[in-house]
Amino acid sequence: TQHRMSPPGGVAMHWSRVVDAPLAALIGLLTPLLGAEAAERATRLVFPLALAAAALALLGALARKMTDARGGLAATLLALTLTATTTQFAPGRIDHHGPQIALLVGMALACVTALDPARARIAAFAGAAAALSLAISVENVPFVAATGVVFGLALLRSAAQAGAAIWFGLSLAGSSFAAYALFGVEANAQACDAFSRFHLTAAAGGGLALAGAGYVGLRFAHPPARL
Repeated sequence: TQHRMSPPGGVAMHWSRVVDAPLAALIGLLTPLLGAEAAERATRLVFPLALAAAALALLGALARKMTDARGGLAATLLALTLTATTTQFAPGRIDHHGPQIALLVGMALACVTALDPARARIAAFAGAAAALSLAISVENVPFVAATGVVFGLALLRSAAQAGAAIWFGLSLAGSSFAAYALFGVEANAQACDAFSRFHLTAAAGGGLALAGAGYVGLRFAHPPARL
């Protein structure tokens, strides 16, 4: 709720406490050093630049995993020229799109990594990133769904992918419940792209269904899939 608009009741919005938490932490950390006003100004610089560094590092790691070291460097350098980078991570910009981009790249990296049966547990990070992303806003729903489809298709192709499907599905379901309990505001669910009980039901149900399919695949995996 934005209390500075239409006081005293405020205006219901989709702005998420997930984004507020690191902002509050930075302001609280910097205030004793800089004072309250300067700490807020510094946070407006530090927060988007830190997000940009994280997103670029994750993107470089993803590109290296899919190609090689030169591919990772090329992807990072090309990303620096994108409008999404220069706009969404511009110093002074406080918005929810930057965290969404960083979480999306992290989810993709975890997904690709977990497709190695020996590293199936990494899929849990993809599920947690997906749920945290939904708690910020539901704009990433198509990408979360696509990630679930990737694990599902991988499972259909080989029962050795059962572990990854189980870890992703259970993590998505559990993390979605935790994110809704911590950050969900059902009174604001109709505001723009806020995370609501409907989205929670869809995410948790889809995650559990994928984990169930993974369990069935685990039973028929030869050799046994790794968890």
